[in-house]
Amino acid sequence: MPGTPWTEDEGPWPDHYFVIGDDQTGNYWVIDVLSSGEMVLFYDHETGTFTVEHKTIQAFTDHLVQATIKWNQEQKVRRDKSP
Repeated sequence: MPGTPWTEDEGPWPDHYFVIGDDQTGNYWVIDVLSSGEMVLFYDHETGTFTVEHKTIQAFTDHLVQATIKWNQEQKVRRDKSP
């Protein structure tokens, strides 16, 4: 939305950050398209800050796969406990 403050200095969303995921609560994982590195940054909507969450895109995808496996296992346990 135009005029929406996205960053801690209440500026607009930086053009060089490309969103590659979200957590459905207003936070995003982004890559910096101007960077030669592969870091995945995490955008915290409450503070308007970006921090390095994963050093590589591969580490990010590995994390997603492991988190999905864990979530699926937890859901199976919950289903198995249901009457």
